[in-house]
Parts: sequence; C-alpha cells; structure tokens
Amino acid sequence: MSKKGRYIILRDRTGFTLMEILITVTVIGIVAVLTAPALMSLSPSMELKGAAGDLYATIQQAKVLAIRTNKTVNIQFTAAGYTFFEPFTDTNGDGTYTAAAPAEVYNDMNGNGAHDAVKAVTYATEYENGIRQGFQVVTNNNAGNDWNGAACSLTTNIAFNSRGLATINPLAAGSSAYLDYLTPGGTLSPVCYAVETRVAGSITTHKFNGSTW
Repeated sequence: MSKKGRYIILRDRTGFTLMEILITVTVIGIVAVLTAPALMSLSPSMELKGAAGDLYATIQQAKVLAIRTNKTVNIQFTAAGYTFFEPFTDTNGDGTYTAAAPAEVYNDMNGNGAHDAVKAVTYATEYENGIRQGFQVVTNNNAGNDWNGAACSLTTNIAFNSRGLATINPLAAGSSAYLDYLTPGGTLSPVCYAVETRVAGSITTHKFNGSTW
C-alpha cells in the first residue's frame, strides 16, 4: 500500500463528525436536566450527614487535646452552634473555664492572653440547608425517644478531663448533640443525627431515618 493510501485510512479513523458531537452534547444535556432535581434533593441530607461528621470529629479532637495537654477541654452547645475552647485546669470541677479571681490556668494556644475558642461553628454560616441543633422529627415520629428509648435531651456542655473521661451537662439518659434541618419553606427533614458522648469518653453517631433509629 502506498503512503497516500495509508494516510487516507488513518485520516478516516480519527476524530468525530459534527453530527456525532451534537448528538453527544444533546444526550448529556438531557441527562443533566433529568438528574439535577434529584441531586438537589439529596444535597440537604448529604450536608446534614457531613455536619454530623464534623461535630463527631470536633468532639474527638477535644478529647485528644485534653489527654495530650493533661488539662480539661470543653465544648459548649447553643441553638446557633458549638464552640470548642482552649485547655484549662478545672480547679472547681464545673467543666467550664472560670475567669474570676483566682482565675483558672489555661493553655494560651494563640498567644493573645485570653482563654479563647479553638474552633467555633455557627450552623447558619457554616452550612447552607437550614441545619440546626434539634430533634423535632424524632419528637414527631418517635415520641421524642432516642435509640435506647430514653427521652431526647440536648447537651449544653461536654468537658473532657486529662484521662479522656467526660462530664456532660445536662447528664440525662438521652442527652446528646442532635442535628436536623428545616428548609426556608418550613419543611422538616426526615432525618436526624445524634452524636452521643458517654461519661466513659466514648463517642458514637446515631441516625434517625424518619421512623426509627
């Protein structure tokens, strides 16, 4: 076969026709249009799962820091979010830092001369899908009971000591950090996550699927 013949064969085997490109682009566009609503509906529940994972990791980090520094580390929870504070020596045993004289000793991790947050999370700014502290869906669909059948109760403060043991306030059977979400339209999520911390220092994530844990 001549060089010209080989050139013609190779040339015929390369590239795509304009019609093939147009058909491919059209198919991709149709698939994107059909799947976009489904992906959008998954976004809030995926972000809720991620928020629960972030909270679990933060509590673990606080526990490890308490053990490593041989001091107390606490996390405070509010309706707006949670704050993880610098290690301190909990001389009065209340699980929170006391600034009044005699002030408790703390590790000034950022060197600014004040007992500050190591990490602060505000749900409204950190996440986009109405994630909040709460378990309203559990109240509506499971009589407000947790995985052990105890009444759900929101944790307000968790403090780890130098041995990794936790002081939990309020200390109740169902006391945990709960997360669900409420859309701008007021639709309640069908899913809730609870990050449970036990006095012995174990940390576990539980998922409520809309009817059961």
